[in-house]
Amino acid sequence: IVTVAALGSYMEEVAAYTRGAGTLQCTLSGYIPCKNAEAVIAASGYDPELDVRNPSSSVFCSHGAGTIIPWYEVRSFMHVDTGWRFPEEAPAMTEEESLDIAAERARKAAEEREKQRRLLEEGIL
Repeated sequence: IVTVAALGSYMEEVAAYTRGAGTLQCTLSGYIPCKNAEAVIAASGYDPELDVRNPSSSVFCSHGAGTIIPWYEVRSFMHVDTGWRFPEEAPAMTEEESLDIAAERARKAAEEREKQRRLLEEGIL
């Protein structure tokens, strides 16, 4: 997998060493995290604070009116903790917690399979 930016002038190189007979085919592999996101964003000149169509602020309702709060002040205005944390703020999960989550997912999956089996037997599905 190669990023489009990394291709550079590769087509010209292909044309040169194949004497114009070579072709280059690119296929979309999907979207993956950008390896140099900060540099790409800086080069684009994008400023989320100035983006009117996709604002980075949040709207909080207070006394029947909407108040626009900048993204970096949102936590001080929240009444309910979302549970979301920046990766560096998130507490590490213990092995026991991880196993509990896996067991709960397995239990729910087994319940869903059993429900599907019953529906098939009853001719509902």
